[in-house]
Amino acid sequence: MKGVLLIVASLIAFATGQDCP
Repeated sequence: MKGVLLIVASLIAFATGQDCP
């Protein structure tokens, strides 16, 4: 499902954003 991929991508983006300010 694209919805699941979108959520996973969002989580990864958030995690990377928090890791790399």
